[in-house]
Amino acid sequence: MAQDRARPQLLTVGEVATMLRVSNMTVYRLVQSGELR
Repeated sequence: MAQDRARPQLLTVGEVATMLRVSNMTVYRLVQSGELR
């Protein structure tokens, strides 16, 4: 279980967009601006 915490969860752009209820392009812009990593 400790290994699960050490490994960050990776999400696709589409998954993040769905979670935030925004477009894929908005997710790309948030990453580019540094607001999202």
